[in-house]
Amino acid sequence: MQKKLKNLIDDKRGISSIITTVVLVAVSLVVVVAVAFWLSELVVAFTKLDGISKIFSLAAP
Repeated sequence: MQKKLKNLIDDKRGISSIITTVVLVAVSLVVVVAVAFWLSELVVAFTKLDGISKIFSLAAP
């Protein structure tokens, strides 16, 4: 057990490409979800101000 632990500590190869890919995908998903929530709140706030109906009334003939 001591030898395995020492080998892990002395290993200088770096992070595996699989672990790096998983971390990048996880961070990307977190950013996408955060932006989606932000945009949904922005849309809700915009429609509460009745901005959508004003835009559509201007476009109507």
